[in-house]
Amino acid sequence: MTLDALTFTITNRQGETVALAVVATQARYASTLSVRGGRIDRRFATPAMWREIEAEIAVGLPKSALPPSSVLTRLLADVNERQTVQWLHAAPVEVERPEMAAEALDGHLRRQAVELRLRLKHEVPRDVS
Repeated sequence: MTLDALTFTITNRQGETVALAVVATQARYASTLSVRGGRIDRRFATPAMWREIEAEIAVGLPKSALPPSSVLTRLLADVNERQTVQWLHAAPVEVERPEMAAEALDGHLRRQAVELRLRLKHEVPRDVS
């Protein structure tokens, strides 16, 4: 079976990317991972929140940061840190059996983090003078 995995960046007040998130509504899966690596933190939503998430996605996700009132922002960001959530892209993730969905999506999230770290490492710093 193929799951649609939506990848998001999470940035802090200074505009630095601090984490990535992956959401797959078909698997009721949402997790974050610091760009420095480490453990994956699962984010749990109620059935009502999943319905809101599906509706938000169906309308279309903006290329800019999601508003603080967005259910995805409330699920993925640390509101105390005033983090923002921005949608990056969607990608298919193949899963052999439903019980393997979390493992496959965890692997996808880790690969996305590696790719982001490589991109950030090779970015040319902007001149702010």
